[in-house]
Amino acid sequence: MRFLPLITQLLVLMCLLNIQTQAQNFPFPQNKVYAYGLKPQNASAQDAQKAYNTWKTNFLTPCANGRYRVKFDNPSQTVSEGIAYGMLLTAYAGEQTIFDGLWKYYLDHANGNGFMNWRIEGCSNASGFNGATDGDLDATMALIVAHYQWGSQGAIDYQKAAKDHIARIKQHEVEAGSFVLKPGDAFGGSGLTNPSYFSPAYYRVFGQFSNDQSYWNQVAAKSYEVITKNLSVNSAAGGLVSDWCSANGSHSSQAGGYFSGGRRYHYDAARTPWRIATDYIWFGTAEAAAYCKKASDFVRVQLGGSSNIKDGYYQNGSVYGQYHNSTFVGAFANAAIAGEQQAHLDASYTDLANLNDDFSYFNQSLKTLYLFQLTGNFFLPTSGGTPVNQKPQVTISSPTNLASFEINQVINITASATDIDGEVVKIELLVDGQKVAESAGSSLSYGWQTSAPGAYTLVAKAYDNDGAQNTSTSVTVDVFDPAAPQNCESNLERPASNWVVRNAWADQNNQSGVSNEDNHLKVSHRMWGQDYLWVINQQKALQLTPNQVYQVSFDLKVDPSRPITSIEAAFVSNVSWNGPQQIYESVSSTVTNNDGFKTYTLTLKAPASSQVLLAFKLGWNGQPSAVTHQWFKQIQVCSSNGTPPPPPTNEKPQVTITTPANAANVALNETLNIEVNASDSDGQVVKTELYVNDQKVAETNGGTLKYEWTNNTAGSYTFKAKAYDNQNADNTSASITINVVDNTPPPTPGCQAQLVLPASNWVVRNGWNDQSNQSGTSSDAGSLKVGHRAWGQNFLWVINTGKPVQLTANQTYELSFELKKSETMAPKSIEVGWVSDIIWNGPKQIHKLTVVELGTSSNSFQKYSVRLTASANTTALLGFKFNWTGQPPMASNNYLKNIQLCSQDQEKRHRSPKISTYPNPTTNGVVQVKGIPENLHSVTYVLRDNQGKILTSGSKTIDKGKSFGLLQFDLNNWMKNPGSYLLEIRSNQYRKMMTILKR
Repeated sequence: MRFLPLITQLLVLMCLLNIQTQAQNFPFPQNKVYAYGLKPQNASAQDAQKAYNTWKTNFLTPCANGRYRVKFDNPSQTVSEGIAYGMLLTAYAGEQTIFDGLWKYYLDHANGNGFMNWRIEGCSNASGFNGATDGDLDATMALIVAHYQWGSQGAIDYQKAAKDHIARIKQHEVEAGSFVLKPGDAFGGSGLTNPSYFSPAYYRVFGQFSNDQSYWNQVAAKSYEVITKNLSVNSAAGGLVSDWCSANGSHSSQAGGYFSGGRRYHYDAARTPWRIATDYIWFGTAEAAAYCKKASDFVRVQLGGSSNIKDGYYQNGSVYGQYHNSTFVGAFANAAIAGEQQAHLDASYTDLANLNDDFSYFNQSLKTLYLFQLTGNFFLPTSGGTPVNQKPQVTISSPTNLASFEINQVINITASATDIDGEVVKIELLVDGQKVAESAGSSLSYGWQTSAPGAYTLVAKAYDNDGAQNTSTSVTVDVFDPAAPQNCESNLERPASNWVVRNAWADQNNQSGVSNEDNHLKVSHRMWGQDYLWVINQQKALQLTPNQVYQVSFDLKVDPSRPITSIEAAFVSNVSWNGPQQIYESVSSTVTNNDGFKTYTLTLKAPASSQVLLAFKLGWNGQPSAVTHQWFKQIQVCSSNGTPPPPPTNEKPQVTITTPANAANVALNETLNIEVNASDSDGQVVKTELYVNDQKVAETNGGTLKYEWTNNTAGSYTFKAKAYDNQNADNTSASITINVVDNTPPPTPGCQAQLVLPASNWVVRNGWNDQSNQSGTSSDAGSLKVGHRAWGQNFLWVINTGKPVQLTANQTYELSFELKKSETMAPKSIEVGWVSDIIWNGPKQIHKLTVVELGTSSNSFQKYSVRLTASANTTALLGFKFNWTGQPPMASNNYLKNIQLCSQDQEKRHRSPKISTYPNPTTNGVVQVKGIPENLHSVTYVLRDNQGKILTSGSKTIDKGKSFGLLQFDLNNWMKNPGSYLLEIRSNQYRKMMTILKR
């Protein structure tokens, strides 16, 4: 009879398990082959599983009531980003119980808009408020994956939760009217956004899932627009976006509180290649492919491979990072999916899989996500919900590629499109990227003509009824002038395989070479290659009439960051290992860095030999410091009856700095508005540049430049402007001089400077390079905020590099400051004094330090004062060394204000009187000061303890006629404990320090 109850119990238990964990549609691993891009040949789901198990063991922890949280850098805290990473991982791994627990934790700690407050203390209360958009996006995508993985009929309706969250993000985290992604629901927009939050693949899914494709496609398009502008405006190498920026791509003035003002490719920006790669593997987006290839080529070509990646770059490609970790390596490895280089992708995968970041929350979380994607386990779910919309297919059927037409001839262009899961609603026709025609429906016919000879690229673009779009294969047409010199050999840039590169270092064996890009001849030269490169058409011999004059013409576009400075056209014989075997005839021209293609025409005389090869010699001003690319099109050689007449003389543009006036003065840190105007009497100005002390600080297309300039170092600065016209002429303005004046008034007589702000004057340093991981300085209500990261090193240097101090040998100085310590993680002491220059881990040399013990924590500012004596006449920097008892387990924020350094005058205008105190020692803290001169009307006083801490201060008025009278002080409220105290009496003529003993 006891057997039946046991069966009943087992049945109940099985029912409960079925309720808790529904069947999976996509058991891990899936190891899918994505529709777009390469897959590492050495990819292994075991690597992804191992990383996932490590992440769960080290960072996943339960709360009550079935909740789970992910431990942050400070393990007692959790951030919304970590919860969202966990939701993505567990959704793809098929662990529903953990997924549900993470989502419940998210909801438990949501703000009024429905977004999780970004930082939570353990399982309890929020300490960082409002949403962080990257976490909210990832959590929403994870809900969609969960809907496809388990369905939405269980305890949690994932489909409804996802749709609700998509609506919240649209309302609160996308800027209305601009489609710019805000970094949070409570701040940001066009003035401040974060490119590493951009998730265009998610937006396309959101559009399909909520039937709002048009809106979310515009958010995706805006993301690429901001990324493109950020790379362009800041002359970025590869795909090195900045951590933060404004919507126009420039660095944001609102990012001052972030690392280096958000201007670098740091731990935020490092995630961008991963997020953009997702858009490529899921949807094959052209913009994603272009960005990822650029990022991958930066690693492969400029860095020499994944093993050379460091954790921080300036946008120009210069490195400042020191560590090789998963956050940076894995994102670039994902970019290599679109990099078209299988060997590089395989090596990048191996590099990531072998990294040990087991106990680093950020590195290990991202490593696991990166490996899921690289192994085919971060796929676009397609079953069980709204189907993924397929792009329309569009082609240009007429004219054929490379067809030729005369100028002014009507070219009849026909395009058509189809859509397998909907209908085509519109076709656009673009000529050289500019829209010239549009047609509703699935077909387009248009007659186009031009009076300008050249090669033109035709592209058709189709849109379907669900907002998807696609672009046709391009068609190139050649338009020629029949009245122009005939007997031309044209289109010599094609095919690219006809051309070879050569120089004396055999750079062609080390990544220099030619390729086809949009029917243009692309010439690439390796980083640190020789300062010239021959490009020779070895397959297309030219049949020339001996001694006949020929015109070699071509359109050339140069690399804006590493352009060639000269080009030489030549008729040569065969090719040897280092260049032409023989140069028959050559002529050279200077090259200017212009936007877009510029036409060059050079005249050469044919040699006695009737068969020659065409060659170009590209010259740089020194070895190129990074990979450089130049592009040719419309290369042709035409016969001419004699030497053509010289072109008319090109007049140089005129350029003037109109504002400010010469010799103007500007205060330290004040913004100066600079305006430059340029004009050209026989053409147009294409570019204007501004230089300060011969360093370029600004550039704009056209003839009007406006720039805001500030400087935190006093001195004289020379400004000049330079303008370029459309025919390669340039001119430089008359220079002006601007004087930056330090008008900061000394706070008290004898004091050298106010040393607190701006915060940009200060840097932080220690042996763990914590300044690269959240430790730093910022301004806060007139004070200097010194922040140190959780689990940083047990000390942190804070050094004023922007305001050096002039010291006099044997002079004594008083350094006073006010400090408010962290309430929860206060330093135990500060060492203050003078140091020399800084290096990566602190001061280069320490001159003099004095220890200030800080005592117990306080939530208000406390005054401190120390004396320092200079050992030599020198210029030094003021430094504070904050010391903690062991590593601080949580962030420590401390505040400094009213920092001033005052000289102790050794010689006074009058001999110091004999001022003394009585009684001394005192038992009750009441003392009398004797010997006050009769010509004094008032004095100030300061009482300090024996550590230099100021206990009280004030002033006393002296009655007229009291010759060497007495002043009485009742100091018992401050002299509470027995010991020694310092009483300072000061006037505008005298300063007297006296030691008082209390018993």
